[in-house]
Amino acid sequence: MTRQVMDDQQINSLDDVLNTTPGVTSYANDNAGRTTYRARGFNITNYKIDGMQIDATTSFGGVGSSMNMDLYENVQIVRGANGLLGGTGDPSATIYLQRKAPTKEFAANGLLRLGNWNEHRVMADINTPLNHSGTIRSRYVFTWDDTDTFRVREHVNRLGALANFAADLSARDTLNFGFQYERTRNDGASWGTNVPIWYADGTRTHLSRSTNPATDWSQATRDQYTAFINYDHDFSAGWHLKVGYMRTQGSSYNNLGVAKINNAARNVGGYAGFWNQDGTGAYLNALHAEYADARDNADVHISGPMHFLGHEHQIVFGFNGYNDELTQYTFSKALGNCSIAGVTPYSGCQYRAAGLPIANWQTWDGSYPNFTTHRTKAREVDVTRNYGAYTSGRFILAKGLSLILGGRVSTYEAYSGTYNVQNQYSGATGTGRQNAVLTPYAGMVYDFTKTMSIYGSYTNIYTPQSNLRDANNQPLNPVMGKSYETGLKGSFFKQRLNASLAFYLNRQSNVAEATGATRAFSSQSGSYPAAVKKFA
Repeated sequence: MTRQVMDDQQINSLDDVLNTTPGVTSYANDNAGRTTYRARGFNITNYKIDGMQIDATTSFGGVGSSMNMDLYENVQIVRGANGLLGGTGDPSATIYLQRKAPTKEFAANGLLRLGNWNEHRVMADINTPLNHSGTIRSRYVFTWDDTDTFRVREHVNRLGALANFAADLSARDTLNFGFQYERTRNDGASWGTNVPIWYADGTRTHLSRSTNPATDWSQATRDQYTAFINYDHDFSAGWHLKVGYMRTQGSSYNNLGVAKINNAARNVGGYAGFWNQDGTGAYLNALHAEYADARDNADVHISGPMHFLGHEHQIVFGFNGYNDELTQYTFSKALGNCSIAGVTPYSGCQYRAAGLPIANWQTWDGSYPNFTTHRTKAREVDVTRNYGAYTSGRFILAKGLSLILGGRVSTYEAYSGTYNVQNQYSGATGTGRQNAVLTPYAGMVYDFTKTMSIYGSYTNIYTPQSNLRDANNQPLNPVMGKSYETGLKGSFFKQRLNASLAFYLNRQSNVAEATGATRAFSSQSGSYPAAVKKFA
């Protein structure tokens, strides 16, 4: 997905990119920025920016919905298992994003857009050298988008900023560093699927497209700060040493209230899960949750060509990894920092069932008492580490015939710890560690014409699932497996038309299966009940 395509099609967010990508499907849990993307029947979990792996999920604690495409030069989507560089691979796809980088020539680009639903969008992109020769250069990008939507009480505000600098320290050394900020706020955000198709008596509702059963204070906000630095040394003859580091800090604020169609309807008779035509049957469901995430990424690799048997081959040796800390702040009745109009929450800081009835959903304007919350030092911290060494090579066996071999040896570790309101640490629980996990990759490509290739590949599947726990609150071991693929690819009319045909087989083990049980609620930590999992 090139910059030109994103400009031509007004693609402004990562959601827009993936919604226009062939072979990628999606389903939205609600209009709070929680959209799950899938490829080849599996959720996409691998995302990278300039080669650094990030957590771009769109869960309550994820920051994926805040990503703004005005800050990026292009997006590359590789379908299929691809754990060679990141160490983790699932059979869906890997998403690579490349930031806008400074160049030696001055350039400026701007955009002002006015659109339907009261949309206002401004973008400025300025590239300027900082000395006459351009050996020191910079690029600044600012973007702001503010719009209503076709739903009542829904409003979306996006903000992005990038300052990217590069300096040629010598003829062979280049230093690049910069800062980036992205934020998305969804007002009128919902929680789950809420607009019913039928009434409780079985007749169709035919509700307006603008229906949005969210409160006037419901909102979801995601933001992310990034600092990055990269160094490139040219050894000559095509060999390069590259060292990179990236620090990201993000937060997620969820204060959601919505008229749900849940089991509370059983208290007034009729079928559960549907509103009544007389305006009864709706109950306020509400959720308050706050997260913070910090991730350190590092990558060191050396790459270059090797000449033997009359051909030039490409070799890469490297080491990379990340350390991620996800903090979930605790809100609960037990801690006294979660309440709506003095009503006891269903659990944690969630309201369900019949506790908060709505008198008439037909005339309801979204007004309802807001949450009363305050953050304490009580929290749960989930730590994930993934690091390892990797190597890969592309070998030319004959004219048009290439062999690709590689592998990564990874160490993976995950554990959780809780803090009480006095900021006292309870110690690590649910520690899981995997050492020397080998993720091999092998592939072959044959260009049998100038425009078409046939290929085949094999790789291991290695997908951590530390967020899933068993009955003893231990994280499940990673999903393991194998992926086989073969197919045809073609590029025609000077790459204006591209085509592919793929056949693939994926096998997995250690896949989680819900047991239907829940972990006991902890009054000390205020932790939410979580589904117990087991190995399938």
